[in-house]
Amino acid sequence: MPVPAPLHSGNNTEKKDPRLELADRLIEQIEAGTASWQRPWEAGDVLAPVNAVTGKPYSGVNYQNLMMFSPDTSDPRWCTYKQAQEQGWQVRKGEHGIPIEKWSRYEHKRTEEEMGRLREQGAADPEPTEMRLGVRYYKVFHASQIDGIPPLERSPRPEIQGTPDDRLRKLAGRFIVRRKTGCRCLSWNLSSRLWVRTLPSCTKSGSSSIRG
Repeated sequence: MPVPAPLHSGNNTEKKDPRLELADRLIEQIEAGTASWQRPWEAGDVLAPVNAVTGKPYSGVNYQNLMMFSPDTSDPRWCTYKQAQEQGWQVRKGEHGIPIEKWSRYEHKRTEEEMGRLREQGAADPEPTEMRLGVRYYKVFHASQIDGIPPLERSPRPEIQGTPDDRLRKLAGRFIVRRKTGCRCLSWNLSSRLWVRTLPSCTKSGSSSIRG
């Protein structure tokens, strides 16, 4: 089984924990009212982050962080400083990137000390190598932070036809929610009541109803 190795840095030498750095930045955004869920958006404004050079989508925690801290979610392109340079682009002075992490497996050659420790633990003939997991951190920059990057080719937004039915607002205003403790599932009945019933697997009983 691979053993996680100590954290390594990628193309930066900062010692601060990248996750703590993101946490501090998120707190600043929340206090300023500019966090991703606090900003207004329209349909078509949110696109999944991809690498501006390779076109590969980011995934896992990298996806979540880039979506959360993107200055413009309608442009999904990100890349490292080195990638931008290789394309003839330039990250503007003073811009701050977002750290992403890349995990990989590698073969670790055990030291004599490690081999001796394994023998003391009862291993008769320990393997001289073992597979480990290592992580490297890289800073990536958003397209809006890079000079010279081509404009994003945007598809025309579909026109939304029609208007909301005024009766929906009136209907929503008539609902009254009554809630009791317990696990719940949803079901409609013919009396215009939405029942929230107890699941069979739950140990506590309870139900809620929404009546119009």
